[in-house]
Amino acid sequence: MEIASKGIVHQDHSVSATPELHVQPPLAKRVRYSPAVVPSQAALSEFDLQTTMMQISNKRLITKSLLKIYHDVLESNLACWLTERTCPYTRNWDGYASRETSVTLSPQSTLSSPVKTLSLNRFYTRVLRLDRAMMANNLISLTASQDRTASKALNQVIMAFSSQWSQNYSRREKPFGGDSTSCDSEDDFLESHNDDFERDFQRATWHQARVALLEASEIECYRVVYAEILFNWTEKLDQPGEAGITSDWMTEKGMHENDPLSCSFMDILGRGGPPVFIESASRKIQVLKFKLDVARIGSLKTTGARRNGSTPKKRSLNIGQEEQATARLLYWLAVMCDTVSSSTNGRPRAIKDEYCDGLASRPREHPDVAHDPCFDTIQSEVFGEMDFFGADKSLQLDWPSAHDFVFEGITMSVPVKVLLFRKVSSLQNALRQGNHEQVDDIIQGSIATYRRWNVTYGAFFRELAQMYSTLPARIKGWFICIVIPWHLAVMLMADLIDFADNNEVGKADTRTARIESQITSRMRRSTAVDVAELAKLTCPAGEDWGGNSPTEQLPGYHFAVKSSAILTEPWTVLLIGAFRNAAVYHLGIVEDLRRNDWQALGHAPDEMREAEVQVKHCIDALWLLGRRSDMSYVLAKLLSQRLLAR
Repeated sequence: MEIASKGIVHQDHSVSATPELHVQPPLAKRVRYSPAVVPSQAALSEFDLQTTMMQISNKRLITKSLLKIYHDVLESNLACWLTERTCPYTRNWDGYASRETSVTLSPQSTLSSPVKTLSLNRFYTRVLRLDRAMMANNLISLTASQDRTASKALNQVIMAFSSQWSQNYSRREKPFGGDSTSCDSEDDFLESHNDDFERDFQRATWHQARVALLEASEIECYRVVYAEILFNWTEKLDQPGEAGITSDWMTEKGMHENDPLSCSFMDILGRGGPPVFIESASRKIQVLKFKLDVARIGSLKTTGARRNGSTPKKRSLNIGQEEQATARLLYWLAVMCDTVSSSTNGRPRAIKDEYCDGLASRPREHPDVAHDPCFDTIQSEVFGEMDFFGADKSLQLDWPSAHDFVFEGITMSVPVKVLLFRKVSSLQNALRQGNHEQVDDIIQGSIATYRRWNVTYGAFFRELAQMYSTLPARIKGWFICIVIPWHLAVMLMADLIDFADNNEVGKADTRTARIESQITSRMRRSTAVDVAELAKLTCPAGEDWGGNSPTEQLPGYHFAVKSSAILTEPWTVLLIGAFRNAAVYHLGIVEDLRRNDWQALGHAPDEMREAEVQVKHCIDALWLLGRRSDMSYVLAKLLSQRLLAR
């Protein structure tokens, strides 16, 4: 039998029911009754009733817990990433001015308020309403079966996405032989069974979500788009005994022929397969965007009267401004995800530049003002026209009375992070084409963006880091989930610049200037140091690492994520990439000093110790993320082995 447990947001949406967690329990063995032994019907009914009630109660508890994780991780971050003020597709929209003072997806007044759940899953609710409005206006046509399939896909994906945050008690010990929580044999036995149950549960929900998405693959609606984006962030666990993305890394073959510490992070991601779901979501949302654009312009509805020579009837668009804003925000989310995914996986963007500026394209208000060279014309006009940085000066904080200012600063940095990832993707394409002039333009623009970030948002985030312990929980999670992926983009850009210079792609004079200035070396060192410091900042204190009551960096959040802000990043692989690359950088310094006898070369012992400490901070962060990700867990173990090797 199949048990469904319901419990999300509002129950009055006609488009979708509530998220259902489908769990197929093992089939009970059929009981053979002897004619001489007839069980009491009353006793049997009472037992069945109690069992059913326990199952329903357990399903409700699990579902409620998973929805709390979904809210604290995804909805909380979407409140930062998707604001109508920073979205390129709403800033220049006629409907934005009338909505500017209305309640938005991210009210600043809730920054310091306790985190609530379920009733505040706003973006989920807005996606449901958007699909309902599209169906009411005949912009999407779904049968009753297709409507149920789309809802099931989204609900199953939310469950699979949230189930990644299991506790994994066997991975709670601190690396490097730190004191773990002491447990007796009975506790170890129970924790082992808990881990087995949680991993089996994760595998089951992942496969159920994938099946549901495949069944909905031909349905073009916003629920399916949103589900595919979420599933792109859901890591598949290796099956026991199955060769997967991490299973052979710990073998002799894996360590020598495909060492994940020597190959590029792009190669590591490639082993997990292509990002088919985010690319599918990108294609679907372009179709939906075109339909909405045509309806907005005004299409003609053919009627029986038209065949009689009558004037065709113009179809009116009855979609509210909030639903239209939701469509634009979801399109912006798809553009962001496609940009980051293509750059980290080394694949062409599914949403081309000409389709990125359709909603917001409008003549420049000040055409006589010189265009900033850092926003080169190779990028989409959406990214070129927006003033991401404002004045080139650091953002000064007046804490704790600066909540609104901090909120604005963090949200305004989101498009800049996406911009640098987009430049990474553009440089990858230019290098494939061997276009020397284009390569130089992109590199110069990227370096200019990097420098402007350092004097504006970089200084702003460094100040937030200094007062990290006093920040409201939501601000902690928001800025960590922006600044660490930014550092990953800087690392990827530095690698590409070196590749271009080493292969003599680009103009000789600018290439020589870059090599002489050692710009990429300085970018890597600065970024690796910052990432290690952020790892130190966000990992629990040593005495709380393996305890049952870890330090609450994020009070009010779900217990699976409240111990550290890095656990609230929906796209964990971006943090894994940043921590792994930073650890490899610092480990390279350690191994180089060991090989060359640092004492004979005159290096102070402090240099060796500092590099080792930086590696340990990054390993700690990877170990912590290993509670959710097998990839992170294995990388942490490999780095620990390399660091301890003499």
